[in-house]
Amino acid sequence: MPPPSLANNHVSNEPSRDNASLRSDFEVYKELQQNEIRIVEIDPVTADSRSEQVSGRLTHVPRDKPPAYQALSYAWGRPSEREKGYILLDGIKHPVTSTLEAALRRLRHEDGQKKLLIWVDALCINQKNLGEKAREVQRMRPIYQRAEQVSVWLGEHSENSPLAWKLLKELHVTSDLTTVIQSPRLRAFDALKDLFRREYWWRIWVVQEVNSNENTVVYCGEDHMSWSDLLQVSGRIEKATRIILDAVYHDQPHSVYILTSGGPRNLRIQRHSNTTADETKLPPLVDLLYLHESKFSSEDVDKVYALVGLSLDRETFGAIDYSLPARLVYIHTAKYIITQTKCLNVICRHNNDGNPLSLPSWVPDWQRRLLFPHHRVMHLQIREPPYEAAGATKAKFSWPPWVNNSEVLQASGFTVCTIKDAAHPFYCPIDERDIGPTLAAFHGWWEFFAKAKGSTIDDCEAFQRTFCGGAWAPRYEEFRREDPSQRVSQFVRLLLKMFPRLTDGMPPIPTTPLEEGIDEVELEKRAKGTVAAAALRMHGKRLVVTESKLVGFAPMAARAGDKIVVLFGCNYPVVLRQMEPKVKDLQVDGKFYRGECMSWALIGEIYVDGIMYGAAMRNLNAGKYIEESYYIH
Repeated sequence: MPPPSLANNHVSNEPSRDNASLRSDFEVYKELQQNEIRIVEIDPVTADSRSEQVSGRLTHVPRDKPPAYQALSYAWGRPSEREKGYILLDGIKHPVTSTLEAALRRLRHEDGQKKLLIWVDALCINQKNLGEKAREVQRMRPIYQRAEQVSVWLGEHSENSPLAWKLLKELHVTSDLTTVIQSPRLRAFDALKDLFRREYWWRIWVVQEVNSNENTVVYCGEDHMSWSDLLQVSGRIEKATRIILDAVYHDQPHSVYILTSGGPRNLRIQRHSNTTADETKLPPLVDLLYLHESKFSSEDVDKVYALVGLSLDRETFGAIDYSLPARLVYIHTAKYIITQTKCLNVICRHNNDGNPLSLPSWVPDWQRRLLFPHHRVMHLQIREPPYEAAGATKAKFSWPPWVNNSEVLQASGFTVCTIKDAAHPFYCPIDERDIGPTLAAFHGWWEFFAKAKGSTIDDCEAFQRTFCGGAWAPRYEEFRREDPSQRVSQFVRLLLKMFPRLTDGMPPIPTTPLEEGIDEVELEKRAKGTVAAAALRMHGKRLVVTESKLVGFAPMAARAGDKIVVLFGCNYPVVLRQMEPKVKDLQVDGKFYRGECMSWALIGEIYVDGIMYGAAMRNLNAGKYIEESYYIH
């Protein structure tokens, strides 16, 4: 399906308001010619005049042969802070965020002579000229590529960020990480964790900005470090994961994940790369959407538009059009990905949200809009080795030409079974180290499982695979500190210690001996770490059992009566819910036909023990199941 017509209209990161006391509208702007960009000239100060207001002017320069300039990458701050700063442009007060004012104040030269030439989206694009904004947003990547330097502004120092910066420098130069990564340094590592959680790292547009120029420098208060050095330190932290877990965060897997995957590594465009974007090896758009689904954007559509220019699909996705509502942009994106990949995996990116955009159930909402904001629901896509429930099949799909409606996905597959019963869903506490609720949920899930399935050794192995949705991906697991078969044993150990009465009458769980030669304190630390990590996987999920006694790890919205379906071209089984039959007008060759079709709502992906690697497909080929079409609304 060809993409819909998508004119560009970049929405500024900065506020836009009419206030005559601050500026004379946009009289400072002159029309850009075809081969021009604007640059801000920021006046220098001296060491004695650092308190002076930031001042400067806009100037036009050739786009292809500009003078040496910097390009700024920054986060604009909370909405309440967005109009609390200002700078003087040609002597006129111009409102900006306090973050931007602080960045320019930090970057301007203090020799009293040299002007700072810098490109800033909020200043160098006339935000009231929609045509100009439409053109310039598509050209932002070349602007960052041609800059002499990209300057990243993380913000002013906080109370503890100097500790984090000191730790970063030590980690960069030390030859023995164990001399730096020690339990007495907990406060410094907490500070580094806070630094890696600053708003900057979660802004979607900065992904493009830092991946466009190898000469990038990161500023925080008076400190700075090159982007390449910061990436190198992040790589050393990731390699030292086990050391950090043992010495600093034994029962805080989420904290370890922030250190190893947050900060600069959170802005990579390829999961295993520490370099800027290679124009010959750009990833597909769908991979970027998966990798950066945790990012925020002020405009819903920017969760897609900010990544298109960094992807293989930048020439074929279609024009960017900010006049379209986010709902239509997300529908177009889902259709485009399905059409390009012949794969339905993208429809499984459900986050258990309230669907404020009224999207069809098969269309992901890419905005980070969580019902449970402290933890995201982990998808089956992160599991290793990758699942292949539909084998090597390609998706069979279409969008039936319903009159005035092309938002129904018709997909082929087969029903495996019907959900008979469901356990209570689990919601991870704000702090996953609060393991009491997780142990209670584990206890309830085991009782549910044992009643429905059994409690033999084979059953226990199936439960162990199912209660967290199969194998745990290396970047989330306990970093292979114990045999996975011991995980259930660790849960039981803590249950007996913390909730002995809860285990009275509980179906026995076959366990394996815990690792020998480790003292009790260390064993308990490892057990608590395992439970905390499991909590993040169990979050927003529930166990289900089918009429044929299959067991599954399902979305929290799944319920009795829902169907478990394998769709061709989808690596994960899905839960579908039957809706009332829909009467539709079908248009064929200009003629209208009226008919009825069975309608379905997609609830989400599901792990079903025993069918994740093609077993159901083999049963289909053996005649056990029947292929059919599903009209998913």
